[in-house]
Amino acid sequence: MLGEVLRRLILIILGIGMVVVAISAVTYLWILPEKWSEETVKNIVIIPKNIDVSASSILFASLSYKQGKLTLNSFPANDAVEVPGGYGQYPLKSVYPLLGLDEASHQKVVATYSFLIGAPIDEVWISDDERVFHPQQSAGELARAILLGKVQTDLGVKDRIQLYQFIQETQPEVVRFSSLLEWQEKQTSRYAGRLKNCRVALVNTTNVTGLGRKVSQVLERSGVVVVRLTDATPTASASSLTIQPDQPDCVELAEHLKQLFPNQLEVHQDPGILNRSRSEAEVVLGEDLGEFLE
Repeated sequence: MLGEVLRRLILIILGIGMVVVAISAVTYLWILPEKWSEETVKNIVIIPKNIDVSASSILFASLSYKQGKLTLNSFPANDAVEVPGGYGQYPLKSVYPLLGLDEASHQKVVATYSFLIGAPIDEVWISDDERVFHPQQSAGELARAILLGKVQTDLGVKDRIQLYQFIQETQPEVVRFSSLLEWQEKQTSRYAGRLKNCRVALVNTTNVTGLGRKVSQVLERSGVVVVRLTDATPTASASSLTIQPDQPDCVELAEHLKQLFPNQLEVHQDPGILNRSRSEAEVVLGEDLGEFLE
């Protein structure tokens, strides 16, 4: 009789403990800070962590919580690219390990991939899970890898769970391209005019020939409307961005443009920018970017 009472008591205690643990876990997840919001719009490159990872593809995700859309593109990991900074040509899959040898900063890594891919990249995620880069991988498999921590990001647990749910609900297709060039050619038309309410004027103050046109091409692939491209003196030592205040498209543009530069980009607001520059945003290209791409 006494044994039966003890058994029931133990079961009750265990049950209460499990309820407490469950409530604590839910509460913990609920109060965790979030890095992303429902307004989040991101361009993300997912790459192998090192050259030992068998990777046949590199992934580029264009994600918009705001619009409820996700496009997942895949192109060959062995495509040769000219790496900024005088490195020469390397396969796409070798770029991150190469930059790691030189202990490149996170900002420089992001800027490098922005120009390699040909679109402003907001996040660079890495993985040593070969299944992430398998030719037949699905968006669902990628979602599970993110949730389980097999893709390294600075997202917390709550953000990972929300991203997993978003991918599952959106069910995006993986669009496979035969080359990076093929993707770049189609990218311009796909996002044409996405940020049409924040037109950009580019001012190249460097002596690097074609720098303005190169930056213009990268911007236009992400839907930015470049209305003017000029050269100017004197040379600015640091690049800068001036935008019209209280313009949502310009705020979004500023967040993307920061990723094109190897150093921190100064962002200014000027209510008179439209009259002065005949555009809602003006980008001054300085020596920092010229030296990075030369």
